[in-house]
Amino acid sequence: ELTAGLPGQERIRFFKSIDGELTVNGGSKKRLLDSDIIVYSARNQKISFSDFKERDDEFFANLKKIKEDAERLRGYKGIVLVASNPLEITSEAIARVSGLDRDKIIAGSYIDTYRFKSAMLEQIFKQTGMIIPPEALKRAVVIGEHGPGMIPLYSLVKVGRKRFLEDPRFDLNNIRKKIKQEVEKALIEGPTKFQTENKNPTRNVRVPSRALVETVKAILTEKELPTTSYSRDYDITNVEDCFITGMCSFKRLEDKINGTKFTTEVNPNFLAEISNSERDKYIESKKNLVERINKALKKAGLN
Repeated sequence: ELTAGLPGQERIRFFKSIDGELTVNGGSKKRLLDSDIIVYSARNQKISFSDFKERDDEFFANLKKIKEDAERLRGYKGIVLVASNPLEITSEAIARVSGLDRDKIIAGSYIDTYRFKSAMLEQIFKQTGMIIPPEALKRAVVIGEHGPGMIPLYSLVKVGRKRFLEDPRFDLNNIRKKIKQEVEKALIEGPTKFQTENKNPTRNVRVPSRALVETVKAILTEKELPTTSYSRDYDITNVEDCFITGMCSFKRLEDKINGTKFTTEVNPNFLAEISNSERDKYIESKKNLVERINKALKKAGLN
């Protein structure tokens, strides 16, 4: 599904380690570090999720592994897609240890937008009976912190030609309340199942995995996607830049030495399009994230 119809016949290969090699095409060697994208999902299996008292405890449980892996990522030319929570702190830790350009690191917070859209489609159907194709809600996105402080954006959403917030067909307060409950429930209960298009019940996959697939596809096809990236919006927010969910696009670079690689481009002007209250929430979220990131990395000895 990832490679169908993509230029250059991109392949997915699985390596046992960051330094790993595979023999392909009758003898040639391929290294993980030669790849365009590395999906990074560190997890200390010795510690149960139930042992974490605070959201950032998972970072310290994974810290030894993160440091070891980040050292081995030095010099990597592709994009690192972080899937280990807390996404923002883990991304910054990898950047500091590896020395990688922060524009080469993103994290998998598209799941927040994925859940938001799904909940919105479901609640609109339950309230009105309207079946709306997912692509019609392309501007229904989530920005800010990945977690309880996420900010769903309603101000840019249109259903047909009407703005969602001005559409008399909807009981807005009830829909927003239900959506909030569904998204928060997903955060507490963890991964939910997604039914694949072929309706085969044995092909159900978890929603986080599906969201990661969509993120990789966005990179390969150079599309815009709301996901965690390095903000580059200080001129608008007047807050120190950090890893946070915003609108991010991807660009393919042709390099004669390293071959085709990708880089990220953040769209800070997106913040000018949203409502004042949504922008204020984003700025407050960013302030809190900067404080969390700096506090955690100081404790980790990475300041």
